[in-house]
Amino acid sequence: MDTTAITLPYLADAAVAELPRTDGQLLDIFLCRKDQDAFAELVHRHGAMVLGVCRRVLDDAHAAEDCFQAVFLVLMRKADTILPREMVGNWLYGVAYRTALEACKQAIRRKNLEKKKQAMPAPEPRDALWQELQPLLDQELNRLPDKYRFVIVACDLECRPRREVAAMLDVPEGTVASRLSRGRDLLAKRLRRYALTVSPGLLAMLLARHAEEVVVPPHLIQAATVGVTGTQAKVLADTVTRGFWLAKMKLAVAVALIVAILCVGVATLVPIAFAERENVGKPAIVTGEKPVHLRDCVIQSIDWTNRVVRLVSLGESSAAPPIDVRIDEDTVVLIDGEKRGFADLQPGMSINLDLHRQKGDIDRAMRIETVGAWSPGYVSAVDGDSITVRVGDKTVNVKPGVSLFIDGKKAKPGDIKVKMRVELQVSPKKNTVQVIKAMGPKITGVLKSIDSKQGTLAVGTDAHRLADELHVVHDGKHAKLVDLPMGSRVAVQLSADRADSRVVGVTTLRE
Repeated sequence: MDTTAITLPYLADAAVAELPRTDGQLLDIFLCRKDQDAFAELVHRHGAMVLGVCRRVLDDAHAAEDCFQAVFLVLMRKADTILPREMVGNWLYGVAYRTALEACKQAIRRKNLEKKKQAMPAPEPRDALWQELQPLLDQELNRLPDKYRFVIVACDLECRPRREVAAMLDVPEGTVASRLSRGRDLLAKRLRRYALTVSPGLLAMLLARHAEEVVVPPHLIQAATVGVTGTQAKVLADTVTRGFWLAKMKLAVAVALIVAILCVGVATLVPIAFAERENVGKPAIVTGEKPVHLRDCVIQSIDWTNRVVRLVSLGESSAAPPIDVRIDEDTVVLIDGEKRGFADLQPGMSINLDLHRQKGDIDRAMRIETVGAWSPGYVSAVDGDSITVRVGDKTVNVKPGVSLFIDGKKAKPGDIKVKMRVELQVSPKKNTVQVIKAMGPKITGVLKSIDSKQGTLAVGTDAHRLADELHVVHDGKHAKLVDLPMGSRVAVQLSADRADSRVVGVTTLRE
């Protein structure tokens, strides 16, 4: 009897079994068989990335471990919701970020965060930029479109080779490379809004270096694999799991509303259509004038109470007097291509806008869009009205006459100091500097207290002095300090003058 024909199929099965399984295959095996080995492999592959997210968002080592266990407990319960199956890492990243935020809120409600806080290793001087990035990194990365977030998580946070990621997505390796480059550009651009000078290349290096430093303790892997977690981890997992159900309910309600609106719309439009057929040939009634288009303007000041911005021209008519424009609730505000609100506008922004002229009243803006590229740097020299700025490895000599703003206020060349952090806006047509904005660093954390008598605001364990005038934004709207809820996550803008650093702006962060 020839045994070759019998043994070959078994040899082939053995060869296939020796090949490393993809995330999707491991997930299917776990779902079908409740295979603990398959689940353990997923914990090994993605554990370091998940723990890294938990540590960046939380400043408590014990809380980060509870969060880690909760994430994989959610995976045990909701693994069947991951579609496509190969997106396990991307799914875990999103769950880890949401779980860490929930852990932060629960710790605040218990009012014993300070008692449980465990000191983390003191950062080395070379990691100063990383310390500034950490509170904002996951907030902005979580907001990226999935196709960019997935490759950054896989390549930069999990250190997977591009070829492997391309195989997971079933796309050419060049597609992964282009998405990774575009994703890093978008992330770096978002971080520059917080006055963080970081290039896409430097960002990739920092992510990879710190991802390699994360080591998951064996006891955490064991606990996550068998599903044995502490009380706090189970509470977190229960809360996040309920979030999946609420998301489905919101989607169902949204679909129902859309259907209802469509039905009402059809019922309304049909009679109008018949009426228009009867009015064919009749003259149309003009209800308003055409909008006026203004280009290359800069916001000089903002009246937050009356929702009025004062603009000056940067074009050939720069000698023209400033004009006031009212920003209504329905005005479309686009900042760096994203829809924002009136409270997100800042003096020093260069804009294009469409407005309606109002007889005997202030003109009203229909649409505002920021324009021009901003380059971060620092002031290296000041000589009278001439300012020299260092941008990366280049030196930029700024000619007199440029618009200057310090901490959101119009300034003069004499107010600019050496070593101030600034941003330059360059005209795309003339390739010249149009605006210089000086601002200090921005920090994020949990708002602990506001002492109006001492004139201080505490974020985390640090207290900062308040400036005489502050720009406060809460829930996307201009607000006052008393409107800010204690325990909320905030971004605090410090003044440009390092010698007399003060808080000039506070914004509550949306989760």
